[in-house]
Amino acid sequence: MKDLKTFLIDKVLLFESDTLQPETEKVLQQVRREKPDNPLIYVSSGTSSVIAGSEKTFSAIETYVNENSLQTELIRVGCTGPANFEPLVCIKIPGKNRLFFRNITEEKVEPLLNGVFHNDLNEDDLAGQIGNRGFEMWPGIPFMDEQLFWARQLEQLGLAGKPLPAKRVTSKALAKELTRVLENRTYKQNAKLVSQAMLKQSGVDTAVCLIEKEYQNNFR
Repeated sequence: MKDLKTFLIDKVLLFESDTLQPETEKVLQQVRREKPDNPLIYVSSGTSSVIAGSEKTFSAIETYVNENSLQTELIRVGCTGPANFEPLVCIKIPGKNRLFFRNITEEKVEPLLNGVFHNDLNEDDLAGQIGNRGFEMWPGIPFMDEQLFWARQLEQLGLAGKPLPAKRVTSKALAKELTRVLENRTYKQNAKLVSQAMLKQSGVDTAVCLIEKEYQNNFR
């Protein structure tokens, strides 16, 4: 960790050019795990993730990896998606886009990983994919970084109607849809219910309790 910190300071932050050296870029690709040789498994470990049971999910994945002697890296990360998708698991197969799976509780881990590593995906838990140029896309799976994906989430929550296809977007059509959403009583009522549910989560209080519990268990 100390060597990495020194590298980032000397070769990136203090480098007097907008264009980094090719050798530096190669190291950064490794740090970012852009082109891994083995599969990567990311488990969200933010506040909402932990509340939803991500620590048990992480332990179940760790057990699966060890029992099957898999050459894969298991990584904890912060929030990587909507809170209602937690526990959220992201899997990166070398050469392919990252796949995101929602609500992966510990009992879902074994069938999920069996499916991923034997090319038999369970689409019921599949949220979407994210990728960059140079990586193979997963056919028929939506991209989580597109507006259409999030528009569909609003539709499923009853906060908006069907997404407006890009080829039909004009200033007139967009104004019409916005007016329809703002004047729809059902959408307003649903938005109020979602707001009330969010206010009841007490995220800060929960985070404080989790931090105190972690401190008492590991640092005293």
